[in-house]
Amino acid sequence: SVVVLLLSAVGCSSSPTPSSKEQADANGTRDKKDGKEKKNGKGGRKDKGGRVHKGSSGNDGATEENGDGSDGDKGSRHKNGTSDGGPGDSGNSNNSGGFDPSVGYAAKGDSDSDAEKHGDTPSYIEIVRASVRGIGEKVQLTLTLAGAVPTEMPDENTFYSVGFHFGRGGGDGPYVYADADGGGWAPGVNDSDSYPGEFSVSGTKITFNLPWSALGGAQRFKWYANNSWTHSGLVDTSYSFDEAPNFERASYP
Repeated sequence: SVVVLLLSAVGCSSSPTPSSKEQADANGTRDKKDGKEKKNGKGGRKDKGGRVHKGSSGNDGATEENGDGSDGDKGSRHKNGTSDGGPGDSGNSNNSGGFDPSVGYAAKGDSDSDAEKHGDTPSYIEIVRASVRGIGEKVQLTLTLAGAVPTEMPDENTFYSVGFHFGRGGGDGPYVYADADGGGWAPGVNDSDSYPGEFSVSGTKITFNLPWSALGGAQRFKWYANNSWTHSGLVDTSYSFDEAPNFERASYP
């Protein structure tokens, strides 16, 4: 009888088995402490950016409240356009090394019938496209005309000139040009016969290739292209003048 009483006493002092609800509450408390359980009650969290972190293990990366829901491990992006520099983040180009003007591009199309002209004029006096392309240490300037451009003018009374004008800060900048007469073409920079690059006339295109240093270095600027043509006759002078763009200045890039 003494043995029976002792066993009964031991049984009465043992802890009761917790109910399933109590176990869940206890687990929930631990999860909250670990930062895993949120109000949605699904073991995960949904950020304002829209990404649902299903495992809540933290490996998916956190998105800040002002973010766009991008994966934290891939670099988060914020509303102001800046980025944290993660490998999967586009962000703002100025934040990931900045703009490189030495490899930019800008082009403007133009009507093939808008030149100001008088008399009998050739088709190549109409500019149809002008472009500026940065190609590393050099810049390429290209004019595309409505007709094939001759390598020289037909006589000593005909003159043709093309050019690119550049401006910075509201003022005039460098001027790259080429003049043609009966003896052929002569390119230059800033009204000087000295030209530091390559120049070509091929089909409907006139192309300048020269170092950025001739324009004061690679940088942002305003620009436009133009051409002028004249032919002096016995009783009259025929002429043409065209610009691209016509009523504004283009931006590079």
